[in-house]
Amino acid sequence: MACGVACPVIALAQPGDHVRLGEAELVPELVVGSHFRTNAYLQEADERSAFALLLQPSAELELDGRDLKLNLGAGYKARKYLGADLSNLDRWRDGNFDLGLRVLPHSMLGFNLDENLSSTSRESEAWYSESALISHLKNDVAGQLAFHPGGALEVLAGGHFTFEDYDVPPDTNIEMNADYNSRLAYGPGGRFKWRFFPRTALLLESSMDWFKWNNNLVNIQPEAGQTTTEFGSYLGIPDGTLFKVGGGLRGRFTERIAIGLVAGYNNAVYDENTVVEDAANEPNASEYGDDNPATQGFDADADGLDKLMASVHLEYDFSETHKAVLGYDRALHDSYFTNFVLHNYVFLRYNILLGTRLGLAAEGGYRLESFRGEVARADHVLRARGDLTYAASEWLAVGGGLWWSRRASSEGIAAIEYDDINVHLQATFTY
Repeated sequence: MACGVACPVIALAQPGDHVRLGEAELVPELVVGSHFRTNAYLQEADERSAFALLLQPSAELELDGRDLKLNLGAGYKARKYLGADLSNLDRWRDGNFDLGLRVLPHSMLGFNLDENLSSTSRESEAWYSESALISHLKNDVAGQLAFHPGGALEVLAGGHFTFEDYDVPPDTNIEMNADYNSRLAYGPGGRFKWRFFPRTALLLESSMDWFKWNNNLVNIQPEAGQTTTEFGSYLGIPDGTLFKVGGGLRGRFTERIAIGLVAGYNNAVYDENTVVEDAANEPNASEYGDDNPATQGFDADADGLDKLMASVHLEYDFSETHKAVLGYDRALHDSYFTNFVLHNYVFLRYNILLGTRLGLAAEGGYRLESFRGEVARADHVLRARGDLTYAASEWLAVGGGLWWSRRASSEGIAAIEYDDINVHLQATFTY
């Protein structure tokens, strides 16, 4: 019955033409590839190289109607490392689901709904653990009323709800439990957008988040009764609030130059009493002094220049197929292992199409990550990436690239430092 109903509205396509479902378009895609890593566990010493295979199917559905716009996407990423002793790096739970719904986008009053679910993993130094991955599950749901008083003006007002869950290598803590912590956040948000030129807009955005951690005191004892030399036996992870407001210009000012200038204010305020109250249920916390915010540092709030946010992007188009972007980003984010992290990122991106089928994309950047809270440090992160892609046909693209990344500690903390080179090849099949 389902096939009988669907077939009259489906126009089967040749490879590369995608699939029509009535007024909607479905784009299935499959990526098959491999990569070689020089430092699979991101270690400062005793690096181990590794070779892995990648399988990444995905699909996107798009509907662009007068009264309804829909963007729906889903993907799954599996990564298998070759070698029995590297199986703790295998990834089987990474994927995403994204929904964007715009109801009455051309009417004076409409409604927007966004759903973003993602599961990601990254490597750690826990080569000895059953799983060496740090996993992050995040689900964010946002709903907004959209007010369109004129063709050039848009006002959005609504709110969102976010759930996050963090898993760590189980052999890194005394409880032998991968379930590290989880977080709930919710709050209102709004955006004002005015297109005063055809391709240029004035933006103003603001949001407030209240968030609560499931566990405000995380046990980090390597063994019962033992303390780490730097952080004691527990990490304090306080609840708090985040407030953001920013505005600026984004758009194309000439045929060759596009500029984005956004400045704003970020504030992060933490309630250290949530850690103290949780510590009252842990007898050892008081004995080791882990319940003292003054000495442990989990009472840190954003202060002074920490609150300054900025985003500056300058794009220059040498031609339609030859572009470069110079940018600077500064922002503040809540962290799962300390209070918050402030980052400053300077980068240069370069894209060029050589002929009609061969494309080059390159990026180089420096990022300073400053952590505030019980874990307080500053890291220098450098990266350089280059990728070549050849469009062999309308449905097949093959490519490869070379990536280099480095993390270094400004305090000389060797345990978090590493260098890694990634060499990869892949084929992308699009129907």
